[in-house]
Amino acid sequence: MSIYSVAKKAGVSPAAVSRYINKSGSVAPGKAELICAAMKELEYVPSLVRPGPRLKNRPGVRTGQIALLFLGRLKPLEMYRMPVFPILFSGVHEAVENAGLNLVVTHWPDDAQCPSIIRKGCFDGVLIMGAMSRPERLFSMLKIPAVWFFRSHSDPEGRLDHVFYDNSRIGEIAARYLVGKGCRRPCFINPYPVHEAVKPRKKDFIRTARELGADVKIFESAEDMFGSAVEEAEIMTRKAVGGKDRCDGIFAPMDNVLLSAYNCLKFMGKTPDKGVRLIGCNNDPQFMGQMYPRPATIDIKLDAVGKKAVEQLLLRMRSPDDRDRVEILVKPELVPAAEDA
Repeated sequence: MSIYSVAKKAGVSPAAVSRYINKSGSVAPGKAELICAAMKELEYVPSLVRPGPRLKNRPGVRTGQIALLFLGRLKPLEMYRMPVFPILFSGVHEAVENAGLNLVVTHWPDDAQCPSIIRKGCFDGVLIMGAMSRPERLFSMLKIPAVWFFRSHSDPEGRLDHVFYDNSRIGEIAARYLVGKGCRRPCFINPYPVHEAVKPRKKDFIRTARELGADVKIFESAEDMFGSAVEEAEIMTRKAVGGKDRCDGIFAPMDNVLLSAYNCLKFMGKTPDKGVRLIGCNNDPQFMGQMYPRPATIDIKLDAVGKKAVEQLLLRMRSPDDRDRVEILVKPELVPAAEDA
């Protein structure tokens, strides 16, 4: 079954059927009804993977495919479950789709061979996430343009372009916000002490708060508590505001931790952002949408990171012989509490 069969049944041209299916041009309402009826009668279901726009005369585009390659222990399924990843993936997907290309996700574990789909050269470019213990394996296999993006990487020499969010500014933004709101005893609650994104946030928060004259307290677990982060964050919050320290500000390094602190304060009979100021990080709607009035957070701009990574890859695809390399850092932004707006 093909669009030609549908066209013959509907009494229209194959081009009209193609435009109707791909939404690539206008189709008269009358013809659209005929095409729809013919597709139903013939039980024709268009393929989810279609050729898309013609690729000729597009510099750097041969297959029309872009790979999203996860490295090492960074497995795709685990990433899909992570907070904020949907925001990052949405930015990547939108930019790839707007370019008229297809996105394919694949994974290269540390102890495995390079995925065959990469070895066979099925792509025009690669977006790389994560790190691997032996990056030389990756560089020896890469014969097409690539961009490393998101946060972690295994390319200290900058052999590829980088597009990251600027994690080094987050702790400072949080400290300046809390101290600026009058907090003299801010604290940092952390159920993820080993997390590579959280450690610099903690360091920069402590440094900046102390420079501003605040007495900083730290409450954290001995190891990453991914399975019980909610409970750990609640325990830390109780210690921070109900114990001898009487902290008047809380910086939670992720918004899921912020939500735990927020709910704990309400359960204790305290009004969040009244006696105790709050600020989180990531601007993750799945957590921020559960708090009213909404406390402050820090937007790490993952949608922009995803889009800029694709934009940089497309530039590299058009100019593969350009030996200059760039590193793009997307600046995070404070999202004030609802009552501050």
